[in-house]
Amino acid sequence: MIELFKGNAKVSAQLPSEEYALPSVVLFELLCGRLKPRQRLALEKMPVVNFDRASAEVAGEIFKDSASKGRRPPTKDLLITATAISHNMALFTCDKAFERFKEYGLKVKILEK
Repeated sequence: MIELFKGNAKVSAQLPSEEYALPSVVLFELLCGRLKPRQRLALEKMPVVNFDRASAEVAGEIFKDSASKGRRPPTKDLLITATAISHNMALFTCDKAFERFKEYGLKVKILEK
């Protein structure tokens, strides 16, 4: 979303034309920043997928498995991943770090900046 708010046409062109939704954790991250009024309005109109019980269960399993392998993923990334997996949604991001979650079933598309 940050790249879209910056007006990055290259990122925008890579997004599918189908419907999409924003994970509630990403909404939280964006609301922690300084949004312009038009950005806040765009967020208000965007559907949100909540981190719910099913997401928490997925996150717990990924966390335990990662910890057993000596890897501790960033909490927000873990919550975003679990939300996408539990709601059977693909994640579109510019952050290559999300590729680490493919082994848990995350469908991720890394967008070029």
